[in-house]
Amino acid sequence: MYAQLPWRANCFGIYGGGTTIQDSVCSDTQYPGILLGRMFNSNAFTTTKVTGVSLLRAGGPQYGEQGALKLNPEQGPVQNIQISNVDIDAATYSAVQFAAGNTIDTVSLAGVNITKPGGCGLLAQGGGSADMSNVTVSGAGELARLSAESAAELRQNVTSPKGTTLEAIKVLTVADGIQALFDRAIAAAAQRSRELAR
Repeated sequence: MYAQLPWRANCFGIYGGGTTIQDSVCSDTQYPGILLGRMFNSNAFTTTKVTGVSLLRAGGPQYGEQGALKLNPEQGPVQNIQISNVDIDAATYSAVQFAAGNTIDTVSLAGVNITKPGGCGLLAQGGGSADMSNVTVSGAGELARLSAESAAELRQNVTSPKGTTLEAIKVLTVADGIQALFDRAIAAAAQRSRELAR
């Protein structure tokens, strides 16, 4: 199936139950290309599979920043999801979005290729877990290379106020945080290099 330019809608919206989305293409959305959500008083998910799908320029600004592939546990847990052999290219914001609400678990991602996301390759906003193998993100730095804004400004533009990323950044940027660790590591390597050169 090929879905392009859905007006104020997802290409594929699955609200519980057991469904397979297979060998499909979705492009140019204002909402998630694929939404797997517990919303609208839906039933629990049984085994749901997304395989052999391409999402092109998916996700968008409707009701906040929407990821190209979004798992939304708004009214209940999102579980029993298998995502495999999926290509996500040029997502408007994040490529894969794990939204906040209830728990997300028993989710697996395998063979997911993410290129040139407009935000995060993987965005985790809530609690839960997912198993991942062969998930790659490339081209995320392309925006930084082409932008007139500094990397710090770009990061500030996509960091949610009061969000989890901001809290992590606060920890990493304290005086004895990650920069100090890198400085010590580089100094130790330089010292060892001088010793070996003798």
